Amino acid sequence: MTALFAAASLANALLLFLVQPMTAKALLPFFGGTAAVWTACMLFYQAVLLAGYAYAHRLGRLPPRVQAAAHLGLLAAAALALPPGPPAGWSPEPGAGVGALLLVLTRAVGLPLLALAAGAPLLQRWYARAGARRSGDPYFLYAASNAGSLMALLAYPFAVEPLLDLGGQGRVWSWGYGALWLLWAACARYSASAKAAEPAAPPAAVGVWRERLLWGALAAVPSSLMLAVTAHITIDIAPVPLLWVVPLAVYLATYIAAFSGAGPAFTRWCAVASPLIGMGWAFAGIFDLMTKTNLALHLGVLAVLAGALHGRLAGARPGPARLTEYYLCTAAGGVVGGLFNGVLAPLVFSGLREYGLAMVAAMLLLPDEALPTQPPGEPAPARRPWLVSAGVVAGAVGAAALGLLVEWGPVSALFARVTEATGGRLDEPFFDMLGAVYLILVPSALVYHLARRPAELRAGVAALMGFFALRGVAIDSRLVITRERDFYGVLTVKEDRTGRWTTLTHGNTIHGRQSLDPAMREEPLTYFHRKGPSGDLVAAMLAGRGKAPARMAVVGLGAGSLAAYPRRGDSITFYELDPAVERLARKHFTYLADAEYRGASVSVVCGDARLSLAREEGERYDLLMVDAFSSDSIPVHLVTQEALELYRRRVSEKGLIAFHVTNRHLRLARAFARLAAESGMAVARRRDTDNTSYGKLTSEWVVLATDAEALQPLAELGNWQGMVPMAGDPLWTDSFSSLLPLLK
Repeated sequence: MTALFAAASLANALLLFLVQPMTAKALLPFFGGTAAVWTACMLFYQAVLLAGYAYAHRLGRLPPRVQAAAHLGLLAAAALALPPGPPAGWSPEPGAGVGALLLVLTRAVGLPLLALAAGAPLLQRWYARAGARRSGDPYFLYAASNAGSLMALLAYPFAVEPLLDLGGQGRVWSWGYGALWLLWAACARYSASAKAAEPAAPPAAVGVWRERLLWGALAAVPSSLMLAVTAHITIDIAPVPLLWVVPLAVYLATYIAAFSGAGPAFTRWCAVASPLIGMGWAFAGIFDLMTKTNLALHLGVLAVLAGALHGRLAGARPGPARLTEYYLCTAAGGVVGGLFNGVLAPLVFSGLREYGLAMVAAMLLLPDEALPTQPPGEPAPARRPWLVSAGVVAGAVGAAALGLLVEWGPVSALFARVTEATGGRLDEPFFDMLGAVYLILVPSALVYHLARRPAELRAGVAALMGFFALRGVAIDSRLVITRERDFYGVLTVKEDRTGRWTTLTHGNTIHGRQSLDPAMREEPLTYFHRKGPSGDLVAAMLAGRGKAPARMAVVGLGAGSLAAYPRRGDSITFYELDPAVERLARKHFTYLADAEYRGASVSVVCGDARLSLAREEGERYDLLMVDAFSSDSIPVHLVTQEALELYRRRVSEKGLIAFHVTNRHLRLARAFARLAAESGMAVARRRDTDNTSYGKLTSEWVVLATDAEALQPLAELGNWQGMVPMAGDPLWTDSFSSLLPLLK
């Protein structure tokens, strides 16, 4: 019997967590491939989980046979909605955001998710009354459930996604759902026929609501922290299941460890390590780390802090009689965390500030094991926690103020002499590193000097995290002209420290830059420099047009840099997903206005580029450039076989289709080699590493053409090379795409 219930718990969680990345991936193309899709999906999943736990809590009060019949009936009714996914032919209205996404998720997978979400508490309650040898403490089934969740999250990016398209994934999932119904039926038979009585609920205890609030808080903060870490790493790389599931897998792994037999030891280790990992987080905010180190650090922050809080949550669990109540409170906490990150934070904050707030909240909730107590026999002087916080902040502010001395002339000259005397070994980066260590160690030493009790340590470490979070906000805000945050991310316009140019960024990626020198303001900079691949592409297009007016289209507006290329009589159309980008481009940059003043025709079409291009008729372009950054990558749905076929229909017979594929983490150009071969198109690539010209950045571009002669002007330059597909290069389609073969 125990093995049956464990298998049902594992299979139920496996299906529940497989359908999450599967449906999110299916919906990505409809919402511009933005990383916010995953945050909104997580909010939906957490809300359905809460509804499922509430349903299980209410159902658990009914007679066993009624419980069995009701839930088996719900599982059967939910099967009518299979296979999971958006309805055929569905598409959102232009500019649709979170509301439309949540609505289609409800239609597509709401009922199956609700039935599966009730699985963990219901199976544990049924097992508790079945009279098995471990019925007195059924929480071990929670570990089995979390193991199934973890298996699903690891299987999806490494096995399911690389092997099956979305249609195949839906069919396999539906077969698994049918097998799960049989497991549920067997478990229901055991539970309904058992003679054991339902566990008696203990009398209401004083402070029960305080206990419930603690359960909710210990679930809400790790949930918020997990979503913040996910947003941080996906904005910097790509909004894809591979990077969605890693933080969620770490989060679930801490749950498994916390509820296992080694839970108390695991909790103590995480609690003691929490202040240390917090210092590492603060260090990363001061000094730029390598990408892999940064990624490991943020996942480490999540693992340690979530482990400490989940361990405290596991230690506070009640007896079997209050099992569904406990799960209901933890699910409510998860929803609160999701609402904070997915709804409240974008409305209140202009940047990704929820990460720092989650860090502070986590430190305040650390279990008592986090404090290295005084030696036995030594009295611990009591201090008010707020006094400890004030002392730590005062020390940190003093250390930061002292650090400003390095910019004072005599001190700066002294450092220069030290650098010269050491032959450059002790250079400016070394002193920056030294200053970062100093700024962290001074307030950290104050924490451990002042704090002698758990509440004092929690207050001190939380104050330290809050200081560094606010310091990051202050530093990040220097020279910022404006910052906006919406469903699609964080947009920032700021002036260069030297006053040379104004820059637009999305997350961590530059979306355009314009010179503040009036004589240079019409020059395209960064990745779009005239001496770079962009200039080559426009020249190649014009070589085939002569003096005839040229028609250009650009997917992704940015600051409007590419509007510097059209001549009088030419036209350029930008397709931009985020209306805020057009507003900032017109208000803070002059590329669009300058092009119109020259006599070029400029238009901006807001909405998803693929949907907008598909709606157009008769418009054919001489050059179509895809530069739709999603932080450091192009959204996958813009580089699939179906997308390429659409682009071919929108360009002339000798038209060029160019893709900006600069990426620190992925070899995106390889995907185009395979796409070109499958589509019978000529392809060329230029990797430009020269950044010596004014305002120029290194970049990589790929261009495809139906007519190979259209690429001849590029071939004559000598810096564009042809490409042939290599073994293992993926063919991306709307229903099949995996990043694994392209990882650097």
